[in-house]
This record gives sequence, C-alpha cells and structure tokens, in this order.
Amino acid sequence: MYMLKNIKTAILWAVVAQSLFTVNPALAAIGDADFEAEVDTLTQTTLSTGNELDILEAANEVYLLRKGLMADANQFINIHTWAISNDITGLDTAAQLGAKVTLDNVDVNFLFDALAQLYVSPTMISGLRALGINTLAYVPQNIEQDDLLAYLLTGSHKKSMIVDSQNHGLVAVAGGRNIGDDYFGEVSDAAPGEFVDKWRDTDLLIRGPATLLLQQDFVASFNHLTNTPVGCSIDNASCNFYPPISTENPDANANLRILHNDPELNAGAGEFQVNAMYKKLLDEAQYSIDIETPYFIPPPELLESLHGALQRGVQVRILTNDSKNNDGGSILYLTSAYYWPDLLEAGAEIYLWGVEKSAAEPEVFRQMHSKFIIVDDQLFMPGSWNFDGRAYYSSSEFSFATTDAEVLDDAIDMWQDDLATSGVITVDQAWYAANFSWFDRIKMRFYALLSPIL
Repeated sequence: MYMLKNIKTAILWAVVAQSLFTVNPALAAIGDADFEAEVDTLTQTTLSTGNELDILEAANEVYLLRKGLMADANQFINIHTWAISNDITGLDTAAQLGAKVTLDNVDVNFLFDALAQLYVSPTMISGLRALGINTLAYVPQNIEQDDLLAYLLTGSHKKSMIVDSQNHGLVAVAGGRNIGDDYFGEVSDAAPGEFVDKWRDTDLLIRGPATLLLQQDFVASFNHLTNTPVGCSIDNASCNFYPPISTENPDANANLRILHNDPELNAGAGEFQVNAMYKKLLDEAQYSIDIETPYFIPPPELLESLHGALQRGVQVRILTNDSKNNDGGSILYLTSAYYWPDLLEAGAEIYLWGVEKSAAEPEVFRQMHSKFIIVDDQLFMPGSWNFDGRAYYSSSEFSFATTDAEVLDDAIDMWQDDLATSGVITVDQAWYAANFSWFDRIKMRFYALLSPIL
C-alpha cells in the first residue's frame, strides 16, 4: 500500500511537472509554417521571402541614407508621412526633392495627413507644391462627416519612402519616423558614446520582393484620394512603378509580412490587420513579450490578452515614455499610468524612458518614439503602430513582421540596449505610490475614459 501511494504521488508530480515545463503544442509555433498559414488566413496577407532587411536606429545615419537614396532616384520617389516640419530637416528634404523634380525629371509623390500637417506646419505644403512635388492630403473619404469625432480622428500615420534607385533597384525605408528635426536630429552636447539622438526611433531598410507590396499599398492609398492617379497596376508591363528588385546580398532570404490598418476600407468599416496580428501574438506567446512604444494606452482587447499572457507565465516587459519625455503631455502619461498597477500586480515589468534633456538644448524632448514588439525571441515587428487607441481604431498604420534570425538578433540587441540606456526607470508598486498623488489618480480614471481617442 505504501509503495502504491508513493507511485501515485510520483505520477501526480510527473503530471504537474509536465504541465509546468511542457510547451502547449498548439501555442508553440510562432514563426513555423502552420503559424504563418494561420496568419495568412487571419490577416489576408502573404509572407514575402528573399528580402534583405536592416534595422535603422541612429537618426543621423538614417537621414544620410535617405538623402543618398533620394539623390540616386531614377524615375520616382514616393513618400508617405504623417507630416513634414518647417525646420532644417524638413526644408532640406523639400529642397532635395524639388531638385530631383527640376533637374532630373523625377516624379515625386508626397502623401501626408491633412490635420497633422495643419498642426505641424501648413506652409510647408504650399512650398512643396511650388517646387513641383505632387502632394496629396489624406482626408477621410468613407467616414461620414456628420460623425465629426470619427471624421477628425481618422488619419494617416504610415511612414515610408520608396525609391527606384539607379544603383540598388527598388528600395524602401519604413517605420516610425516622420520628416523633421525631432526624428533625424542630434543633441549638440552629447559626449562620445552617449545617446545622441533627439528622439529614439526605429525604421527598416527593405530590399527585395517586399518593396513591391509597399509600392502597391502606396499606389492604392494615393489613388483612393484623388481623381489624378499615379502609377499603375503591377501587371502592367509598360509601367515604370515596378522596376527590377535586387538585394545587396545575393544570398539574402529574409522573410517579411507587411500588415496594415486602414479604417477607410470596406466602405468605412475598416481593415485592421495589425490589430489582429498583435492579438494573435499576445494570445499565443509562450515565453516572452517585449513591447517598446512611446504611448502605452492598451485597448481593452489587447489589455485582456496581456493579462492572459501573464497568467500563462509569460514574461511581459513594456518600455514607454516618462512624463518629461512624453510629447503628448501629462494626459497621455497619466492615462498610460492608469494601467500599470494591475499589470505590475500580475507580474509585468514596466520601464520608463527617463533620458535627461540636453543641457545645451533644454527645450528638446529626449523622447522614445520607437514602436515594436518582440515575441518569444522568434518574431520582431516594428512599424508606425503605437500601442494605443488611435492606432487601434482610427489611423492608417503599418507593421512589418519578420522571423529572420539575423534581424531578430539585431532586434534583441537593440531592445536590450534601450533597456540599459542611462535614465531608464524601473517602475514598481513602491515607485508608483511615491510618484502619483491621489489627485493624479483621479485624473487617471477620468483620462482612461477617453482612451479610445488618445
């Protein structure tokens, strides 16, 4: 009897151990063929292979790369941005684009968000037009104007530049950067080895077949808004919008899935591929979820999935902006903070980008503007999509998912470097209690009611 009892106990412990340490086969497949097939069906997108991908971090290096690609453009430059600023970067970009139109007979098509540009600098657009640049404002076409709030919130937040380079074929840069000093500038008093960018951001350099998908999206987005279309169908043999593609490395074989949110599609009912992908990743992560986002205001569906991941024992780490580096001010900061206590209690790790302002340029935010997620160290997905209600419900957005091993290694290193940046704050319950007053918490509750539009 004693032996039988011991055998039963051993079996029980074996079952417990198996449940604790064995990965659920249904959820262990991020990146494999079955997972990709499920995503194909879920998002109605396809996985592009044979690409070359490079993560672009350092602001000045990215700007010089963009300038080089524009200078090398043969027939066209297609730019999709939230806005262009009236500053050194914006004016320099405008001048270079204008020179390509005038001197090289290059077609430049420039798509921007109408409301954002009105806020940033309305005069820049008239300047671009005077230079011969084909500019087009994103204004909702399928959102009823009598629903004023939805009409005003629906905007274009994609950021991409597509160039038919004379030396490199079709090349694209896409990610989180708009066009302005904040995104490409450096602070003047940074010591060697210190963080030097005004804003920390992330883009991708894309070569290969995926550039054709980006080009198709640009043509569709642009032509949806105008009676004077650009480009043509990809199957038009005489069309110059789809030149030969190439990679710098002939052995490059990185995969890339391009996902988008577009509230304008389906007669205004929208298409939200990025949202669907995020939910699937959060629901199926087995080991780790690393989120970098300037604004962390989780929609209810994704907040539920985050808590579900924590209940499964998944490590969840979130890096977002502190109060002094949040360009959205105290409202966005306090709204984000509303969600932290429950997540901390459930086991999440929360970090704040608390990088000090420049002593020489005290008016400059040292914001983290980068947006990406890394899941199980198996999938990296950067883009324009913020972890907030505006991106989830109202904005056209890009995200770019890849499981390429080399890109993942670089992404993981980048994430670890960001966490190790001087000034990053670790949030725990004690820190939370010490830094938010009872009045702050009242404001948090009120602002959280507004979270779908923030």
